[in-house]
Formats: sequence, structure tokens, C-alpha cells
Amino acid sequence: MMASDNKKYRSFQRAIQQSIEHWASLGEDTVVLEIGCGAYAPFARLCADEGAKQVYAVEGNTWAAERAARKVPANVQVFAGLSQQLPSEKLAPRPNVVVMETIGDWAANEFMVSTFLDASRRLCRPDTKWIPGQVRTCYVPVETPTWGCEIPPGLWLLGSDDQRSRLALSDVATLEFYDFNNFREEPMLLQERQANFTMNRSGELQGFLIWVEELVERCRH
Repeated sequence: MMASDNKKYRSFQRAIQQSIEHWASLGEDTVVLEIGCGAYAPFARLCADEGAKQVYAVEGNTWAAERAARKVPANVQVFAGLSQQLPSEKLAPRPNVVVMETIGDWAANEFMVSTFLDASRRLCRPDTKWIPGQVRTCYVPVETPTWGCEIPPGLWLLGSDDQRSRLALSDVATLEFYDFNNFREEPMLLQERQANFTMNRSGELQGFLIWVEELVERCRH
């Protein structure tokens, strides 16, 4: 994924560089925790390449964790298991940067928020910087696409930018939004909001297109 998505790679790289520069300006080394590193630990390796002093990587799939451990440099330590199962004393020093991309078809459906709450309370410092800084799930009403088959009405997942612009009947609305570097529990855990769509053009309403936007470089320093 990272190898084929150059725009995403560069965005994460800039955010990591900015975080490392921030801690260096305060006379501190950068210690990174990557949650959900997969079999290749791309962000952990990127952090090590950019100059992080110590990198921890956590992966729930044992096979993937073992594979990742064979691919990382010496200053990256890989733990097999969920971050919720990781004893806090294993992370010494504690991370001041977390890279977490446990994001599914919508932002919260892979336990991203509960993972954040646990890690921020047990594993991290109060001033730890999170990458991506913000995550937003968007949705928009769309008309029936010409796919040559019958599509059931409802909530469709994903879709390219081109599909969205061609099929959208109104402006985009926010379904859920999380700011990990300025997390306020009441609005971000409740996620109660109302959307009023004003149709911009005529069309046959079929359902809603949903996708996730990672605002990677929204990291307060």
C-alpha cells in the first residue's frame, strides 16, 4: 500500500519529519510507537530512517509481527499482540510520537478510538503527538451509477475521487471526526451531528457514498 501510494507516503513522511524536528528543538530524542504495524512495519521503518532514537511497533497478528521483526533495523522493537495487551513497562522510554492507522471503511470500525484511549492513558506521555492528527469520515448522497448491474440501496463504502464528483448530488457532510492531538471526550465519543443536504442537481437518489480522510499533518506543536 505504502509503496504504491506516493502521495500518502510523502504526507506521513512530512508529519514524521516535523515531529522529529519538534522534539529535537526541545532537546529531546524522538521515541515512536506504531500501532498496527502489519507484516512490513512501513511507518516504523520510516521513523527509523528519519532519525527516531527508538521505535516500538505493535501488531496483533502473530505471523505478521514475526515477519515485521525480520525486516526492521536494530532500533525498532516489534511486539506481537494488541496494544491493549502491551504492559506499559515494556515501553521505556515512553513514546512521544504515535503513528496509528488502524482505520477501516469508516474511521471507528477497527476500534481506533478505544485503541487511542487506552494507549494515550497507559502507554504514552501527556504531550505525545499523534499521526495522523485528525481523521474524518465523510458521506454524500449519490445517484445510481451506471455499473451495468443492480446495486442495492444503502450505504456504499469507499469510491475514488472521480466517482464521488460524478455521482454526488450535494455537498459532502461529516459523519464522524476525531482530533487526536486535541481530544475532547464528550463530542468525540458521542459523535452526535445532524446533516442537512441541499441537492445541487437532479438525479435518482440511490444511497450514500462513504470514505475516510486522514489529515496526517494536523499535528499541534
